[in-house]
Amino acid sequence: MTQIKQTRTVEEMNKSFFKYVIPAVIGTLLGGLYTIVDGYFVGNTLGDTGLAAINIVYPVGSILFAIGSMIGMGGSVIMSIHIGAGEIEKSEEAKITTLFNLIIASILVTIILFTLKNPIIHLLGARGEVFREANAYATIVILGGSFQIMSMGCMPIVRNQGKMLHATAFVSSGLITNIILDYLFMMVFHWGMAGAALATIIAEGIVGICGIYYLFIRKKSRTRVSLKKFNPKMSAKALFIGLSPFGMIMSPSLIVILNNLQCLKYGGEIAVSAYSVANYIYSSTLLFFEGVAEGCQPMISFFKGAREYKLMKRVFKKGIISALILSALFITAVFIFKNKLGLIFGASTEANNIITFALPIIAVAFLMQSIVRLGTSYLYSSGNGFYSTLMTYIDPLFISPLCILILPIFFKLNGVWFAIPTAQGILLILFLSIFFKTNNENILNKTED
Repeated sequence: MTQIKQTRTVEEMNKSFFKYVIPAVIGTLLGGLYTIVDGYFVGNTLGDTGLAAINIVYPVGSILFAIGSMIGMGGSVIMSIHIGAGEIEKSEEAKITTLFNLIIASILVTIILFTLKNPIIHLLGARGEVFREANAYATIVILGGSFQIMSMGCMPIVRNQGKMLHATAFVSSGLITNIILDYLFMMVFHWGMAGAALATIIAEGIVGICGIYYLFIRKKSRTRVSLKKFNPKMSAKALFIGLSPFGMIMSPSLIVILNNLQCLKYGGEIAVSAYSVANYIYSSTLLFFEGVAEGCQPMISFFKGAREYKLMKRVFKKGIISALILSALFITAVFIFKNKLGLIFGASTEANNIITFALPIIAVAFLMQSIVRLGTSYLYSSGNGFYSTLMTYIDPLFISPLCILILPIFFKLNGVWFAIPTAQGILLILFLSIFFKTNNENILNKTED
């Protein structure tokens, strides 16, 4: 965190901005590519059935990622705020509390998900051969879920200590491992869906072990772990702040569930396969926005603790501009390569035709999503749990379900694609109304009180 401590002027903030944001974008992108890599190998070995199966159980893996992110991001925000205020002991206490939260969550979530595995997969819409493939994947992912929770929970802490490159290196090692093992397990050993899941779990285990070693074992950065330093009040506060990151990861999963069901209703298994590829593309772009937000978070949280409110705003502004530029580039890429993306993932010609039509419609949401994502992150990074939680959960619990359920009534399968940019447009209007109504200064004052 020494890099942030020296950042007290606009020029210094500008220099530090990309030092944090670029590694965070790379790290987040690499972390999110696990599922996309699995999808590539599954599609090219098992075809439309495999793509449909892995997309249907996508929310299962997302639950694990979301819980790890909720605990890690909530704890890291508190750490950064205390460091900005010069309270080093409190920051160390937050780190230890976060570790215990991750351990407890790993045990409980694994037991609960494994117990409810079959009903969950059935509820998500899997039947017949798709159910068998989905079950093979989900079983291994759930049994190794603690690795995913620990890896996602440790990386925000590493980044908030100013070690952005370390976090990127850890995640990169996991992704490289995942690619190699996916090839071996699926292309060479022909282990199918189980092979894809096993490759992911082993890769996430490597990232988690690297994070634990760096934070709590390595001599130079070791933190003595003691149960006496577990702070229940701090734990509750961190989990509340983490509700927003949790929702940001789970929101797409809840929406994926509804979209899968609507695709099955209006287009069958082929439509689910097409949506699987379209969702990979859409989710990939969200990873970039997520990375920009995570890169801004340590600086915003630190400036909040240091009461440097003008610098908080400048970081937010630069984040928005960066995300908008990225979104424009992604929209351009979609229009150029829309005819080929489905074939790359092994989709059939029929599924690829659906993808070609759907992607340009979905791409419209990129611009709006970039602003909404950065704005929500700004709210929770500054410790404001109420507005960030509102922005996060109103989408999957109300706005998107409404659009997904209503638009297909009029437009059939095409309504599924129209629902995505429509929901993001409504969210953007809601965010802007909240942002300008509170004028941002009022939000900061309330959270400070």
